[in-house]
Amino acid sequence: MSTFRPQDIVVFVVGGATYEEAFAIHELNEDATFGARIVLGGSTVLNAKSFLAELSRVRQVVSSSYSGKRRI
Repeated sequence: MSTFRPQDIVVFVVGGATYEEAFAIHELNEDATFGARIVLGGSTVLNAKSFLAELSRVRQVVSSSYSGKRRI
């Protein structure tokens, strides 16, 4: 069995990463026992206001795609 562990990990969040996620990655990178470096990327950086606006936009898109269909 291989014991290969990656040294670099890239995490890309489609739709955007939050400051809280960036902080969590920072904390892992500061932990010397973790053994890997994590790089966070995203299509945008979201704050609380923009995150809620994006959720609202997604809800509208989902609702419009289900209009006319029977909900259970």
